[in-house]
Amino acid sequence: MRLNLRAVIAAALLMTTGQAMAANTSFMNDSVLAELRDDDVTMLLATIEEALELPQGEASRWENKGTGAQGTITRLGGFSKEGRECRKLRVETRARGRSSDSEWDYCRAPYGRWELTPR
Repeated sequence: MRLNLRAVIAAALLMTTGQAMAANTSFMNDSVLAELRDDDVTMLLATIEEALELPQGEASRWENKGTGAQGTITRLGGFSKEGRECRKLRVETRARGRSSDSEWDYCRAPYGRWELTPR
């Protein structure tokens, strides 16, 4: 199941970033991402999509009562990068005794979807 989870996260990152960084998933071994199950990842990604459309300063929460995993995604603000509309999110995630608090940047692609953008 862990390999499947890593494949799901890597695929999600590749779909949103188009970056090769998702091809090497070894960075997840010691992170909260290694503790997430498939349904946790689905909830996390859906909450990110929701938070990208929120007004600045507002947050969306997700919680999987079945696994105990949970998180909060807060839209911190917006900016422009290479002529694209971008948003900064704070992503707080907790699962099985591990937690993460990080900031991720997303920019709108020419075809309309939000993409995770390297800093």
